[in-house]
Amino acid sequence: MKLLVKALVASFALQTGTARAETFKSEYVVTLFGLPVAQSNFDTTIDERRFAINGTVRSAGFAEFFDDTRGTIKSSGAVGKAGALPAAYAVDYTTGKKKKRTNIGFAGGVVTSVSNTPPVKKGQPWIEISPADLKSVADPLTVFMIKADSLQSVCSKRLRLFDGEMRNDFVLSPVGETTVETAGYTGPAMTCSIRFVPVSGYRQGKKQIEYLKKNRNMQVTFAPMRQTGFFAPVGAKIGTQIGTVTVRAARFE
Repeated sequence: MKLLVKALVASFALQTGTARAETFKSEYVVTLFGLPVAQSNFDTTIDERRFAINGTVRSAGFAEFFDDTRGTIKSSGAVGKAGALPAAYAVDYTTGKKKKRTNIGFAGGVVTSVSNTPPVKKGQPWIEISPADLKSVADPLTVFMIKADSLQSVCSKRLRLFDGEMRNDFVLSPVGETTVETAGYTGPAMTCSIRFVPVSGYRQGKKQIEYLKKNRNMQVTFAPMRQTGFFAPVGAKIGTQIGTVTVRAARFE
């Protein structure tokens, strides 16, 4: 469940853009039972050719007593007609006394390098990642930054994610249009349902993966990034075995 929440929180950094390079500050909050459990802050620079994101993520509220997590996350790459193409992705965080670092290199949507510290523990039976699995993929920061002709076509996408360990797809389907009103943006948005499809890089039969495969209570809401042709999340709801996790943009300006 954490991998989906992290991808959504991370991707919320890219909400606005202009033809000339500008920097934006964003804040996002994750809640469970109405109580904050995580918070993220991002500085995003984007123009018509390049993007760069630098962010921090930390646990918040009562979650700090059980799972004190703090880290940094960043991505950079090109902006083209087909969408955002990451070149480099890095995440470095600490959970309690455990530290983890992941670096991924990309070229034209293909993974060229990956490193994990500590190394990934492969439980058996393990579904290995093939070279074909690592083509036309995005990192957790850019996977939900969608290029589309219109708001109505946002939910017709199949998103291919690689987080340094696991390859999975997110299949989007339209739920309906809505109106978003939050600091920095008021206007139309589109809500999509999410279907989680594991591909490789995980232990077959793992309970968390099986739960996500069957979960039909996951939604994400997208809003336009000004006139760039990109759309990015402004809200999400994810049903879990203990309650509904909500991600909302507290600020994106």
